[in-house]
Formats: sequence, C-alpha cells, structure tokens
Amino acid sequence: MFRKAVVAGAAAPPSKPSFLDAMVLKLHALAVRFDQVPTEFGELGPVDETDPRAVREEWLRQYRIWADSNPERLFAIKVGAILLGGPLLVLLIFIAAM
Repeated sequence: MFRKAVVAGAAAPPSKPSFLDAMVLKLHALAVRFDQVPTEFGELGPVDETDPRAVREEWLRQYRIWADSNPERLFAIKVGAILLGGPLLVLLIFIAAM
C-alpha cells in the first residue's frame, strides 16, 4: 500500500532471499528442530542463523570435518549414488526416446 521513505545514504532494504538461501535456512531449521546439529557447530565463532551464507559455510565446514574423518563412508555414499543414478539416467533416456 504505502512505501517507506528511504533516507539518502541509508542502506538498501534487504532483498528477498533466493531459493537456495531459503532452502539453506529451511534445512538448518529442520536440523535444529530434530536435534541433528553437530556439537561442533559454530565452534570457530558465533554463526548468525539468519544469514544463509554463514549457515551454509558452517555446514560445509562440518561436512569437510566429517569427510576427513570418514573417507570410506564418503566413498561408499558416492559409489552408491553413481550405482543408483546411472541406471536411473539410462531409464530416463530410454523413456524419452520412446
């Protein structure tokens, strides 16, 4: 209805978050809700849980820590994804060709 007056030199109003940013915040909220946040989360410093970039960087840091401590499990997940994704891709190509 009415627009707020913007003072010259003032910071621009926050823009609408992108789809990816909204998904990061939603997935983080679900992890918090289901108590799946690692105890080391935010260990290097406080994480602003309203900033999608900070949350994404912290989750990537947690992933790298986990991947460094479990290389065999990470390899198994990647092989499983390839073994599942390969036949699905072939099936989709086959269906599309019909």
